[in-house]
Amino acid sequence: MENATIAAISTHPGKSALGIIRVSGKDTLSVISKIIHPLSGAPVDSITPRTQFTARLFDSHGALIDKPLVAVFKAPHSYTGEDMAEISCHGSILILHSAMEALCHFGARPALPGEFTKRAFLNNKIDLAQAEAVADIIDAESKASLKLSLSQLEGKESGAITALRGKILLLLSAMELEIDFAHEDTPGLDPKNAAEQISAITADIDALIQNADAGIMIKNGVRCVIAGKPNAGKSSVMNALLKKNRAIVTGMPGTTRDVIEDRFELEGIPVRLFDTAGIRSAENQAEEEGVKRAKGALKEADLVIFTADGSVPLTKDDLEIFKETAGRPLIVCVNKSDLKHAVSPEEAASFFGVKEAIQINCVKEGGITPLTNALKNIIINGRNMPSIDGILVANLRHRQALMEARAALNEAAAAAAKGLSFEFAALDVKRAASALGSITGAISTDEILDSIFKGFCIGK
Repeated sequence: MENATIAAISTHPGKSALGIIRVSGKDTLSVISKIIHPLSGAPVDSITPRTQFTARLFDSHGALIDKPLVAVFKAPHSYTGEDMAEISCHGSILILHSAMEALCHFGARPALPGEFTKRAFLNNKIDLAQAEAVADIIDAESKASLKLSLSQLEGKESGAITALRGKILLLLSAMELEIDFAHEDTPGLDPKNAAEQISAITADIDALIQNADAGIMIKNGVRCVIAGKPNAGKSSVMNALLKKNRAIVTGMPGTTRDVIEDRFELEGIPVRLFDTAGIRSAENQAEEEGVKRAKGALKEADLVIFTADGSVPLTKDDLEIFKETAGRPLIVCVNKSDLKHAVSPEEAASFFGVKEAIQINCVKEGGITPLTNALKNIIINGRNMPSIDGILVANLRHRQALMEARAALNEAAAAAAKGLSFEFAALDVKRAASALGSITGAISTDEILDSIFKGFCIGK
């Protein structure tokens, strides 16, 4: 691993009360001693680690620029496992940039995105799944996704994966023992017993995969698309669910031209709400692009709120748009119940061939409640949403690795069932162990690491 000393501004760019600079590497203390002079007069390397002290901060030319609070952390008792320092300055852009310039002048270099956390992983302070959780905590936009990410950082998922991988490695050892001593007349692993062990491990992996879709949905949010004809009140539905005027509402059909996205929480579950252009034969190029984007949003939807104008009769145009929602979980809303209605929920359900439709309005108090209840029923109850207090995989990379492990074990089970030599099954069992090892970083490549850490912010 590169031993360069790195530095980065870890707080958000811009003016603020405080700004923090992190430094990490074997030369941290010697580098910061060039610009940090404790008020006590003591040398930086003599100050008790993990305690804050007040100092004078100088730029590369020796000019005083601030009086920060500084803390030093000596290896291995730091976030990265290396010597580290955190300099808490006043949040002036000029001060922070001058301090960074001075640190680099005296031997540090600017940190790459995620490099502090990458060093923590490489120095065995955290595993790869925990490292990914750090980024997820920073990106969390709901209480549920934050709780899920904190659970991953604490190592709950890693513990389960490590335990499963341990069982696979024990099985692999038994198989390799049978291969090495195939001609010895000693009791050992037989194909039936191997198949039983593989089946038990596969069942545990299946349970993690089964809950992964829910975990990923909690982390990333449910993609909920509002669709329908122009002037059906789609933007009003969005504003009512968000409880704010996010989308422009007028009496003119075709007001919404682009896809508008916002978020709200439904009992802790983040919902990503998309208001789309009314789908119809476009009258101009701008509207044509809006319709194209609306159809694209429908293809990526986890759930569709199909909105029909209940104040006018349904037409074949409604039915044609409805066909665009095929294959997606669906709520059919008969909107504008505050007006004289031409369509009842029962008539709409029959017209579209669905079990039921609900009646809503976005004007009167409680008018949107039937839709909120329907969303809860589908997102929370209908999906049998697992508890976030348990072990819940919420990472696409992890889900893919689990599926690769399961596929490998299924092939191993098939080989054992045919009574083939353990040499065949052992190869597949080894692949399963490698797949699980890629989750925690027990097995990793530069390509995997680069892919993960390039998405981090600088300074973390």
